Amino acid sequence: MTQKIMRSLFKAKRSFVYIFVIGVIFIGASGFQDKICMIDLRNLWDPVKVCANPDKGWYHHYYDNGTRNYLTQSDAVLDSFPGMDHLYLRLSWAHFEPQEGQFDWHWIDDVVNHWFPKGYKISLRISCKETEETYATPKWVVDAGAKGTIAMNMWCPYYDDPVFMAKLTAFHKAVAARYDGKPWLSYVDLGAIGTWGEGHEYPAGNQPSVATVKKIIDMYAATYKKTLVVSLDDMAGYSRPQVDEEAIAQYSESKGFSWRDDTPLVVGVPTPCPDGIMHPYLFEDVYKRLPTVLEADQGSSNQVGAWLGQDGSRRGADLLLCAMRTMHATYIGVLANKATWLKENPNLTRQIANECGYWFFPRSITIPENLTAKSTGTLKIVWENHGVAPAYHPYVLEIRIGNTFVDTLKTSDCRTWPSKGSKEESYTITLPSGLSAGTYPVSVRLTDPRSGRNVELALKNNVRDAQRFYKLANVNITRSK
Repeated sequence: MTQKIMRSLFKAKRSFVYIFVIGVIFIGASGFQDKICMIDLRNLWDPVKVCANPDKGWYHHYYDNGTRNYLTQSDAVLDSFPGMDHLYLRLSWAHFEPQEGQFDWHWIDDVVNHWFPKGYKISLRISCKETEETYATPKWVVDAGAKGTIAMNMWCPYYDDPVFMAKLTAFHKAVAARYDGKPWLSYVDLGAIGTWGEGHEYPAGNQPSVATVKKIIDMYAATYKKTLVVSLDDMAGYSRPQVDEEAIAQYSESKGFSWRDDTPLVVGVPTPCPDGIMHPYLFEDVYKRLPTVLEADQGSSNQVGAWLGQDGSRRGADLLLCAMRTMHATYIGVLANKATWLKENPNLTRQIANECGYWFFPRSITIPENLTAKSTGTLKIVWENHGVAPAYHPYVLEIRIGNTFVDTLKTSDCRTWPSKGSKEESYTITLPSGLSAGTYPVSVRLTDPRSGRNVELALKNNVRDAQRFYKLANVNITRSK
């Protein structure tokens, strides 16, 4: 009997010890792991201020339909335009090579030398057929034997002509030798095909075969190896059977080319979609990998009443916004006098500047209430992208604790923050031993290592300091033992 009692007491004692030890381990672990605090950051958001960020935004048709149509009265017009990213140059081949092998680059160099130091990039389209010039393809190419036809005062090439292709290829090699991969060059349009380089043969011309279009795509791919090439949607789909359209589209995308659409707001052009996009399916996948480009013609729309009211509120703005969202445009341009446009559409201009491309909001930060100097801690940030497209470049996320300790969060990749979606990222930081005990602000900064520019977050300016860090939270630092 006594032995049974002793055994029972021993079992009970052993169970008590087991429970006590587990309790100590749990309490000890709880004490070691700092309390986690999740802070909602939405009260810091500023969805109205313009985030003028790299690799996105408005562009201005500096040269288009000639060299005089869209020139600004002063630099101040573009300098005051919210979210202006780059200047777009569309000129004919004849401007650059008036004689074979003799090049006139000042049309590009003068613009670059003046505007790039001010922070603007350049994009380029060189066309072979223009309504304003009989010989957009230089006359010496025709004299050398290139075949074509004259229609409506335009020389229209036969694109498969070997002389035309040989001279065109040699010219683009010269362009690429001088400009391919330059830091100021955002992209080059595949402008060798169609009227105005838009890929279609309106109002007259000689439509190239699918095989010829592929040859021209190959030429651009082999020539511009460092610069994004953007194809015109009508190059694939204008007056072609669907099977040919799909063949050209797939081939263009296989070469790593993106797309642009020049149709929205063009008066009198019927489109299959209410947003004015001629070939919406072209943009469904490519925007996930590459920036797309939208060109709108508000100028002609304004003349016939297709754009009415402040900010296009009565007519026009809905179509433009819908087009931007359908094609997930990163770059957007309007054929209009920019000073007049901005005066008549100030709020819409700011809205588009933000919503095109990426637009980043930190929604919340989860961080330990206490950290120990010379220790490792983990924090999380939920990022929201309110823009219509992702970012396409790996901007660098930095964290600063206090005024001195800065660390690069290498596990961050803003390219994975989906458009109109959110992404939670987890970061590990190791604190230096030299931090004194106290309460420290926690701030973040996103930068573009290629240009040295900061990527603005949609947060109130009063939480941003002179170094472009945004304060998100506070953390308590205790001295290491």
